[in-house]
Amino acid sequence: MHWNTFISLETIVVPSEGNVSTAEVSEIFESEPPRKRQRGIDECFLEFGEDSVKTKKIDRAIMQLIASANLPISLVENTAFTNLMKIVSPSLKVKGRTHFTRKELQRVYDEYSNKLKAELSKHEHLSISFDCWSDHANKYQVLAVMCHFNVEKEFVYRLLGVIDVSKERHTGFYLSEKIKDLLEEYSISDKVKACLRDGAGNAASAAEKVCGTQFDCLGHKLNLAVREGTKKFGGLDSLMNKLRKICNKVRKSSISRRSWEKIWEKMEKPSLFLKKDVEVRSLLKNKRIFFLQTRWLSMYEVISRALEVRGELEMFLMEDESIACISLNEWEIAESVVKLLKPVVIAVKQVQDRQFTASSIIPLCRVIIGMLRDDNQEYKYASTAIADRLNLELQIYESIEFLQISTLLDNRFKNCFAEQEWSKKLLQLMNNCEKDCEGCDPVNEIEAGTDTDVFAKFSMRKQRPDASDASRNSKIAGEYARWFAEPVISKVSPMEFWNNRQNQASFQTLAKLVPIYLSTPATTCEVERLFSGARYLLADNRKQLSPENFSKLLFLRTNIPLIGFSE
Repeated sequence: MHWNTFISLETIVVPSEGNVSTAEVSEIFESEPPRKRQRGIDECFLEFGEDSVKTKKIDRAIMQLIASANLPISLVENTAFTNLMKIVSPSLKVKGRTHFTRKELQRVYDEYSNKLKAELSKHEHLSISFDCWSDHANKYQVLAVMCHFNVEKEFVYRLLGVIDVSKERHTGFYLSEKIKDLLEEYSISDKVKACLRDGAGNAASAAEKVCGTQFDCLGHKLNLAVREGTKKFGGLDSLMNKLRKICNKVRKSSISRRSWEKIWEKMEKPSLFLKKDVEVRSLLKNKRIFFLQTRWLSMYEVISRALEVRGELEMFLMEDESIACISLNEWEIAESVVKLLKPVVIAVKQVQDRQFTASSIIPLCRVIIGMLRDDNQEYKYASTAIADRLNLELQIYESIEFLQISTLLDNRFKNCFAEQEWSKKLLQLMNNCEKDCEGCDPVNEIEAGTDTDVFAKFSMRKQRPDASDASRNSKIAGEYARWFAEPVISKVSPMEFWNNRQNQASFQTLAKLVPIYLSTPATTCEVERLFSGARYLLADNRKQLSPENFSKLLFLRTNIPLIGFSE
């Protein structure tokens, strides 16, 4: 039966005037809706051709997966992966490892590099942070450069590049030239307002050549200060050595591991284990590797966990006589260290948040120094040593105009931690900012639909504020006074505060300075997080990865989730 016999006569619309002929009704019934043409067999094969659009999209998605998930490129030749792709798309022929290594990796890298260039071109004020890293075998020696800027309510970052620096000595000049070349590649050399680096001499020299405003990572300075205090605890090194031996014994010996687990089963508690400390390694000229002191935050975590499992640990040591027991004096030292460093740890973990900017460096240092000097009479020698060393670093930070102005612009601090001379400097910057913007003509900002309307232009000119020095200075002075007269808002981040349109309208001149001074982090944590994940790229099945491809994969691993997977 033909399909049109099921059409109800009620669905036929008959004109209100005139009669409908039989031929017209027949034509309505006989006409069929347009049918979608069935694809031919040639078209079906061409859909997954080597250079087809769909094949390229799938290759791109596979490369994105490999880079983002730290997978080896050899995955594409893994039988389980090829089986998956046959089920998903039987007509697709997955290309081999050589194609993805030599072509697809470069193609996706170029794509995201161009996306990053386009994104950075929209921002006029940026800051950078950088650090060097090498693997244990010293085969991979790289310089990573991060870029930081503000996007609405967020303080964001992007990885500009990972540069192979294994061919030359890491002098300040050499590192600065590499960084300058990278900034030129993205056309942002004149946009960088500040540079954050670690305390190494070559890093300081390189930063000075790249940017006029540069300063040390706060985390590095806190590490140096805490070391001064922990030296005052006699027996701390012995305690750390014992905890390190216990940790290694349980990790490497299956018998010790089972003994440890049985203790927790008897206590009817979920098993916890000692944390492994992180040691800084360095390479001497004669290729001998030696260990520096454990990072202070790592040391705190190790000792805190040891105190948390103290009862179980003592039971374990009683059963295993091959390891020296921890004495009562050493346990007292552990408690003292944790109690002394706990407020410092809380403050540091807060400032390591991605939304904390360099505006918090000076306030945080002052708060930590105050707590150490007021609340630690029990550990006076250790707390005084930390406070004195941190005070020396604070004096350097307080001499940097960039940090002082950023603190004044932070709604959480304002002038609570700045001297009067820096408040006057802010007023001077506000005046200079208005002078720089004085030449901007509002008529040029009229929408295109009215730019030929002479009456609209005349009205805009009449509405322009008086640009005389007296009126401008009076306006800025009023804004300056209102900013410091209003109370600090400690529970709102600077990005959220300055993204509020009402605040922007109330403090128009200050809002113009915010992108310059509130776009720099307080620590180099993002670079260190990058290096912490780099070891996953250098697994045992990836020892033949070239330094060039290692850099590209690190770049994509960081930027793909940040920029997005879409084309």
